[in-house]
Amino acid sequence: MLGGHFPDGWYVVSARGYFHRVMSDGVLKRVSSGCEGIAGGVETHVMVSTAAGWTNGQQVWRVDHKGDTDTDHLTTEGELPSPFAAIYNDLRAEQAAEGGQDCGVDFIFDVPVKLCRPLTGYDYDESSAEEQWHSPAPISKLSWLIRLFGR
Repeated sequence: MLGGHFPDGWYVVSARGYFHRVMSDGVLKRVSSGCEGIAGGVETHVMVSTAAGWTNGQQVWRVDHKGDTDTDHLTTEGELPSPFAAIYNDLRAEQAAEGGQDCGVDFIFDVPVKLCRPLTGYDYDESSAEEQWHSPAPISKLSWLIRLFGR
């Protein structure tokens, strides 16, 4: 697991694995208590991606893509952030221009991924010189992490 401060004030935690426990509802509820948080995940070998917004311990929106089911698949919940419509429409147009579902490329996979970028400044597939990643301190020295992860 790595952490890093981003220029717009976000602190990003990057954890390996789509089903990492930092992505669980229980952890996200605790982490977003009294603040706002964005969670995102990808599993590229099955073309699955997700993004969700949390505020004060409650999930307020969510976008999920399951490309292993259907390249056009996208489910949404809640009041989506303003960049969603343009991102979705642009990627649907790219998908159609390349030949739709039969083109062999899944553009809709990027909807949740690209939605995180304008909100937090982070994209798992792109890096910039401003990103400064570090390993979190040992969990035994951080009592709030112990409470957060239950260890």
